[in-house]
Amino acid sequence: MEMKYAAVGTDSASEGEPAFSAIKSDDDDEPSRICPVPILSRKKLVLLNVAWCGMMMSFLVLAVAVVPSQIQYLVGSKHKAKTLSIVAAAGSLVTLLTAPLIGFFSDRSTSKYGRRKPFMVVGTVITCVCLIGVTFSAPHFARTNKLRGTHNLTCDAYNRMKPSCGYNKTDAIEDGLSNTSRLGTFIMSYLVLLLGYTMVATAYNGLIADVTHYSVRGFSSGVMGLMMLIGNLLGAALGVISESLHVSGTYGVVAAVFFTSVMITVFSVDEVKVVCKRDDRVFSLKGLFLGYISPLFEHDFRWVFVTRFLMQMGIATTMGFLEYWFDDMVRLPNCISAVKAVSIALLPLLLVAAICSVLGGILSDFLKRRKVIVITAAIIMALSAAAITVISIYWLAVLVAIVFGVGLGSFISVDFAMVMDVLPNESEKAKDLAVWHQALVLPQLIATPIGGLILHSLQQTSIGNHRMGCDVGLGYIVLFALTALYFLTSSILVLQIRGVR
Repeated sequence: MEMKYAAVGTDSASEGEPAFSAIKSDDDDEPSRICPVPILSRKKLVLLNVAWCGMMMSFLVLAVAVVPSQIQYLVGSKHKAKTLSIVAAAGSLVTLLTAPLIGFFSDRSTSKYGRRKPFMVVGTVITCVCLIGVTFSAPHFARTNKLRGTHNLTCDAYNRMKPSCGYNKTDAIEDGLSNTSRLGTFIMSYLVLLLGYTMVATAYNGLIADVTHYSVRGFSSGVMGLMMLIGNLLGAALGVISESLHVSGTYGVVAAVFFTSVMITVFSVDEVKVVCKRDDRVFSLKGLFLGYISPLFEHDFRWVFVTRFLMQMGIATTMGFLEYWFDDMVRLPNCISAVKAVSIALLPLLLVAAICSVLGGILSDFLKRRKVIVITAAIIMALSAAAITVISIYWLAVLVAIVFGVGLGSFISVDFAMVMDVLPNESEKAKDLAVWHQALVLPQLIATPIGGLILHSLQQTSIGNHRMGCDVGLGYIVLFALTALYFLTSSILVLQIRGVR
């Protein structure tokens, strides 16, 4: 299939008159080589980003809805926050250690099938297979079916007791549902699943960077955000019906959508042929480590990394503990479960975020401004996090979630465009983007354990006979106040970026 190219600074190329932008070799003894940068049509840009839909659907279902519930059934409500923190930290550590290595080998791959696609295909197979392993190692969701119905006396009594102080609906019906014998198998399957997911995501980021011309980065970033949020919407919708599908059905849908969406991208978009001088340096751990940290010595890349890290700290804290907040602090209508409550709240949040993502991407290209969008998004999300601390009515919580979605979508609309504007090395995009991706991974490693420790400690705080942590939700007040601080700090530090307006 013929591909059109444009010279740097142009927005289009005439059919039959290929032009290109040049990336010069770092070796002064060799003549410059040419790496074509394609200008994809808007249809191709949509197909390029389709894989994010399945990937983010699986991420939301696993991280926000299903896994927290499975952990609660495996270890009981008393240890749910602590165990979730450990699992999240272990998963983040796997991603932290493997992503740069995958990016390193992807950048240097000479496979006839391309540098990126083989990693995406293998990672997809690993992910889907491990979803089966997680299915058979986790408790069945049929137990939650006992909780449905508006006349459930146990549920009514539980809601009147909110805040619940670690007491949950399942405990009210049947104590001792912990299933620690399966916990080890569950964690191992989940960690290998994350390895496959990381393989897909790392190579995929490199593919997007390879084929996206700078003149359409804002639009491409907006489409990426839209696909991510559509995936999140599908994940939230799946969360609403997960109690009916049970574990096997839920993970079956996730695997099918994940596989289909990644394969659409793999077979719809051609990789750019790399004709730059190859890097023939011998692989070494020292070289890998130096290559890993070298982008952080670049001023703008470092500040893009820091601001994204802080934004993701806030997002990870909010999303990671949203279900537990609904379960412990919010009076849920019609005795619905916390899984269904958080899924219903996420639907309008993500719908609004998807709209704002596309509009924000188009606006950033038109105004040639990105920082003002990040600052506005951070302030909106900070105010939303602060508002959570005083809410116990479900529909007010949904309203705040919608406002949070405005900020989330606005941030996502320029997130990828900002890093593309400051990439320090065009010849190592996948590796550098893998480093940037750690600003998403590290918050899972840090924010979730911090949040789990806060809740585990402060929700049970007592002063005399007054259970302060329980009665006022002290743990959640501190948790979401810290979240607001993450967002506000990010809005200030983004001003340090020089190469992005």
